[in-house]
Amino acid sequence: MPTILQISGTSIAELEAELNKLKAQFGQVPAQQVLVAQQNTGNQLRTRLQELKAQSARTTGRTWRMVHEIADHLPGQFALDDIRRRLNVPVAHVKAWHRNVSRWSKRTGVVVFQHVPGSHHPTKFELPNDVRREVLQLGP
Repeated sequence: MPTILQISGTSIAELEAELNKLKAQFGQVPAQQVLVAQQNTGNQLRTRLQELKAQSARTTGRTWRMVHEIADHLPGQFALDDIRRRLNVPVAHVKAWHRNVSRWSKRTGVVVFQHVPGSHHPTKFELPNDVRREVLQLGP
């Protein structure tokens, strides 16, 4: 029967330090037997989303406006065309803003647009609840 241990911390460094303590205490465990899950705490997520908002503000601010509009007005699943209609802009703009957020997500590890499995043509997305909550608290 496997033993499950939980570690917590507010940063990657703290999590790694806790993991190293456990390794020292119990000995090395083969990598394939260790499952490490990182959970964004509210503060970490808020900080990351503030970075996205600031990055957007350095240009037109429209990328953040799109994210906020989705959080505020498109609960549940949505397609890029739903955003286009909501913001009354060309689809090319929505695609560009979506790319901006996707690149940022890849770099930071924060999932903003979660793909709905099995949806194709049009692809459906949804905002994770914690992201939606933080975006709304950060405001437009």
